[in-house]
Order: sequence, then C-alpha cells, then structure tokens
Amino acid sequence: MFKEFLISLISNIPFVMTTTAILLGGVIGLAERKKEVMITSMIKFMMLLSVGVTGFWAFVWHSLFASTVASYIGWAPSPFQFEVAVVYLWFGFAGLIGFKQTFNYWLAVSVIWTTFSWGAALGHLYQMVIHMNFAAGNIGMILCMDVLCPLLLNILLVYYWRYKSAKA
Repeated sequence: MFKEFLISLISNIPFVMTTTAILLGGVIGLAERKKEVMITSMIKFMMLLSVGVTGFWAFVWHSLFASTVASYIGWAPSPFQFEVAVVYLWFGFAGLIGFKQTFNYWLAVSVIWTTFSWGAALGHLYQMVIHMNFAAGNIGMILCMDVLCPLLLNILLVYYWRYKSAKA
C-alpha cells in the first residue's frame, strides 16, 4: 500500500508541488492576516515547487529514464527528449532563483513557462486527436497540469500586479 502511494506521489509531482505551494502560501498569508503576503507567498512557492522542483523532476525523468517516459506518453524514444530535459533543467534553476525574486522576474519566467507548457498541452491534444494517443502520460494528469499550473501562476501574478498598482 505504501509502495502504491509513493509511486502515485512521484508520478504526480506537478500536482503535488502546486497543491503544496498554494497551501504553504495560504498558511503563511493567514498567519500574517494579509492578502498581499498570501499572494506573494503563493507565487514564491509556485516558483520554487511548481516550476523549480517539477523542472528538476522532469529533467531527471526525460534525461535518465527517457525510454520509460516515451513509453508512458505513448511515443517512441527520441533524441529530442534530451533537449526537452535541458529545458526542464532550466525551469528547475529558474524556479529556485524565483523564490527570492520579485514581480519582473516572476513575470518573465511565467511567460516562458506558460508558452512551453501550453505548447506541450497543444502537442498532447494533437497526439490525442490526430494519432489517437490516449496513453495516460499524454492525456492524463500531466495534460491538466500543463494547462492549470501556468494559468494559476498567471492569475496570481495579475492579482499581485493589480494590488501593487492600486497601492502606488
């Protein structure tokens, strides 16, 4: 039972990291009793966990376990997986650095991360519709996270920007 839980946890890292980021930001904001602290904390933890930890996790899987990942997605192994792995490595470092940064950095990372993630989501949908690829790694949780995680970060950034603009 613990083994299945651990496998589920590891295979759903994007969901786990994003949920953890929102919960940690919420707890910190509630402790401080300030919306600004809550939103800022959520953004910082999304940078650290949703972008950073998930980026390193995806790098490891796409580089060291490329055949397993390709099979899970419903694809044949490809040398391009290493290039995808390197992009995820960049996200890992960008997310770690983002934990200590401010709005302009967060926005830049978010634009790049959103473009990549939503592009990946479109690729998964294309594979589903055109090639009938219904593999769990193609249309499962990862597809949802490719859409929802960047969307959530962008919503938080808009809220943060509006709050800061109203105070100025």
